[in-house]
Amino acid sequence: LADVLATRIDLEPLAEARVLLRARQAVLLLRRRGDPAGAIDSLTAAVREAPHVQQLRPALEVLVEHARTRGAPPVGDAASLLEQVLRAQGDLAGVPQMIELRLSAEADHALRATLLLDIAQVQEHLGQPALGFMPMCRAVKELPDDASLRNEAERLAKLTDNLEARALVYEDALDSVRDAATRIALHKRIAEVAEHVQNEPE
Repeated sequence: LADVLATRIDLEPLAEARVLLRARQAVLLLRRRGDPAGAIDSLTAAVREAPHVQQLRPALEVLVEHARTRGAPPVGDAASLLEQVLRAQGDLAGVPQMIELRLSAEADHALRATLLLDIAQVQEHLGQPALGFMPMCRAVKELPDDASLRNEAERLAKLTDNLEARALVYEDALDSVRDAATRIALHKRIAEVAEHVQNEPE
């Protein structure tokens, strides 16, 4: 059947129809042939061709679950494909979970910070800035020397009334800060929050 589908894909003139065939092919390769590499190759081609096709999502969800539970294909790669489809179809609600899966497979601090910033921005776009604040704090912990990340954390802290939590993040990050001027700036911000809390009425 997989060979038949491959032939039909080659002969099919319509992009959307080819995508549907590739989705079927991927699930077949995954479940019947135990070929996660072949499955992700098929779905990568489908996503590249027409990510707006709704029927892609069930096949990608199967792929992501296989990656999560069995370690193949790489979970970050599978999650990235489903994330692309969710974005293309305007369904941002599931995007943060896919980015978290990508994050679980990423070791580089700069890339992790970028992914966490992306989660924060998506949550704010969804009208949930409070859900974006903690990912933003995690991004600061990944790259505490990055002023742009700290500025974004400051903005979300004020927006969500989380100044004390932001100060705690700065305290946790101090040992990782290499730049002396940044350390001084963080100490200053921590002290300002402490003074603000002390001056609040009981």
